[in-house]
Amino acid sequence: MVEDTGIIIQSSDMDLSDDSDSSDWIIASQLAHLDYLHYLRQKYASKAIKKAKYQSMLNTGGRQKRVITPIYRQAYAYLQSHTYAATQLKFHLSKSTLYRIKQQINNKKQPINMPQSYDASRGDLDEQ
Repeated sequence: MVEDTGIIIQSSDMDLSDDSDSSDWIIASQLAHLDYLHYLRQKYASKAIKKAKYQSMLNTGGRQKRVITPIYRQAYAYLQSHTYAATQLKFHLSKSTLYRIKQQINNKKQPINMPQSYDASRGDLDEQ
């Protein structure tokens, strides 16, 4: 393992002999340190891979494509009283984008079919 990493344990300045207890301890502590460094490098590499994978999945070109921006809302309001062609020219949007904006805004306006209870203070009707 030591040879694979290319790290050299230098013991020229220490009195290491084959029968010395201190030499065994020094080598063991250096190997433990090497094992810890190897663990940290593996952890760093794993985090870097995960981060790169996450970044590649993000829309790095700015905002998400499907978000309704204030300009899109203006285009939708303008579209209510003008044609698609006029709206395209004014806002520089494609017809398919205008269709998508209209569909998204209309889908948000539709109520979700959830049972509602009667509230006398508001004058609601029971819709169950």
